[in-house]
Amino acid sequence: MGYDLTGYKNSTYFRFHIFDFSPILHGAMRYGWVPLGVFPESDDDSIDYYGEKVNEEGRLGKGKITYYLSNDFQLVDKKDCEGLKEALTKALNDDYDFSLRDSHDIDIAKNLEKVGIEINPVETSDKERYTELAKRFVDFIDKEEGFFIL
Repeated sequence: MGYDLTGYKNSTYFRFHIFDFSPILHGAMRYGWVPLGVFPESDDDSIDYYGEKVNEEGRLGKGKITYYLSNDFQLVDKKDCEGLKEALTKALNDDYDFSLRDSHDIDIAKNLEKVGIEINPVETSDKERYTELAKRFVDFIDKEEGFFIL
């Protein structure tokens, strides 16, 4: 299981394992990416972590598919890709560890060290694999003007 991405401009193919797409998107958000989903640019702050429109009509809202973490042939447009690429590039330049889900993981490691259990979250993570995946994803985005999530 996973996410198959097909480029909008050149039909380039990229694949994420089911558990790998979310940490990459999360890392991009930590570095400034604001998911636009399929909605036009607005000052709407009702878009959640995954880019979903959250309103009284339900998670999909007005019949539009806005969820990044599903296989519904949704289009991530050029403007959204530009922001995603910019944020991922910043994260890569900062040597961000995409395999750490959030700062909570780091806090746990620090608290364990306080009681004498040594753990280095970077060494115990899959940092190198996620870094390479993020680099390849940036290259994929660079070749396309958006992509479909299949």
